Amino acid sequence: MKLSDFDFRVWDGKKYINNIKGGVYIHKINDHIKCLNRNQDCYDYEFELDDLDNSNLEIELFTGLYDKNGKKIYEGDIVSYITFQGTT
Repeated sequence: MKLSDFDFRVWDGKKYINNIKGGVYIHKINDHIKCLNRNQDCYDYEFELDDLDNSNLEIELFTGLYDKNGKKIYEGDIVSYITFQGTT
């Protein structure tokens, strides 16, 4: 996987928070997380996830694999597959 293909999603325990396309740096600073877009001036384009309980945030990386429908598979996804003996 190339760095340009780097993709992730963030789970806050209730819903997924989508990342910014074009590359993102994630920094945990004290009690908040800052996401910075590296394709623009970081000081002009940043947001904080202060309203979330950061102790429950989970970053799930894209595995580089896709399911049969072309949907990305991330770490922690539950998948099933079919073998000669049946579905697993």
